[in-house]
Amino acid sequence: MHPPDQAHGDLDSLRALFEDAHPKLLAFVRCRSSPGLAARRDPEDILQTAFLSARDRWADFAKSGMAFYPWFCRIVLDRICDDHDYHASQKRDYRAETAWPDRSSLQFALGLQNPLTSPSEKFIRKELKERIDQVLARLSPAHQEIMVLIHFGELTKEQAAEILQIKAGTARQQYARARAHFRQLWKECYGQDELG
Repeated sequence: MHPPDQAHGDLDSLRALFEDAHPKLLAFVRCRSSPGLAARRDPEDILQTAFLSARDRWADFAKSGMAFYPWFCRIVLDRICDDHDYHASQKRDYRAETAWPDRSSLQFALGLQNPLTSPSEKFIRKELKERIDQVLARLSPAHQEIMVLIHFGELTKEQAAEILQIKAGTARQQYARARAHFRQLWKECYGQDELG
């Protein structure tokens, strides 16, 4: 438990980083919302819920090795997924919404095998997510951002470029380099395990 003054300082740091990244984060949530979804989910509500989660997990940020923006985007994605699950559990008509994959961080198009869906495989999924996060943390902040936006956030390269305020061609090049570096680091850490 942090002393009160240190905890308050940490929270001030979180607030400052959140406010600085707010325009990009808002654009990210909007890109992840289909018209049907956006009609009943305010992006600001998602960001505020994510902020509360980030506050509770703030001690994990320094340990994560990630830049703030991609770290926070991961939390935003979890909140969006939770919101989708809530609407599904309420038997609301979410068929018009963009389908949300099964915790997309586990299916993020790097040749990783799809996780088994049996409840007994929950531990394997958790371990795979931790491995992905560890490798992701070894990338540069710019590469973390492009990987999180495109693979975890499932945005197009053009959408990612718009959020990052870079040219689409630059986003494509950055993504290609980030993807190659991720695969290289994965092989160094885990060999060919779970990589196609």
